[in-house]
Amino acid sequence: MPQELLIAVIAVLLWSGVLMAIMQYAAVVKMPEKRIREPRPNKITLKTKIINVTGNMGVALVLIFGVLLIAGEHLVSTVAVPWYQVIFEAFAGLLVYDFMYYFFHRGMHHPKVMRKVHGVHHYIRHPTAFESIYIHPLEGIGGVSLMLLGMFIVGPVSIASFVLALFIYNSCNILVHANITWDSKLMVLPNYWAKRHDIHHGVHLNRNYASIFPFWDKMFGTYS
Repeated sequence: MPQELLIAVIAVLLWSGVLMAIMQYAAVVKMPEKRIREPRPNKITLKTKIINVTGNMGVALVLIFGVLLIAGEHLVSTVAVPWYQVIFEAFAGLLVYDFMYYFFHRGMHHPKVMRKVHGVHHYIRHPTAFESIYIHPLEGIGGVSLMLLGMFIVGPVSIASFVLALFIYNSCNILVHANITWDSKLMVLPNYWAKRHDIHHGVHLNRNYASIFPFWDKMFGTYS
């Protein structure tokens, strides 16, 4: 694995931790009045949440670095490309990922799968950023694998493209679950993501399956 790729991926993962902490602090401590919806009580203890979240973080790290070590040459290229190609490759990979994730997520709502796997995440009706990866390990493996597969289908992509895609993928997952809206116009997109996903968690479980691009839901009749 190229050293610059290793350093960049670690930087993105550290950024994800910082973003999660900021969003969690804002929703729970600093601006609870900006919560989209008040959380409903559940029997999940903080210890259980920490074990689940840290465990899923570990699984994701092993999966990402494992794939890069074993099949990195098929996924990432060390050839430098123009900035516009970086943006194109990153968004193309995420577009393919989100298309696959739409059906993966929709399949997760089959009653048997919901009961045994996806229901772990939905047991928290209005999650915050920290609970964005409070999920069944199989669901976590599936989501990260689809992201890597999306980049593989488009790739091999440049190092910058892969890092940008990973940055957007992680940031979006945290912002989608932030359960908070901001007054700043710079936060229009994060606010939109958070509101859409709140509908999925609290109002219509069979709506808004896509993670990043809402037009998949519009295309398949599940947009709300």
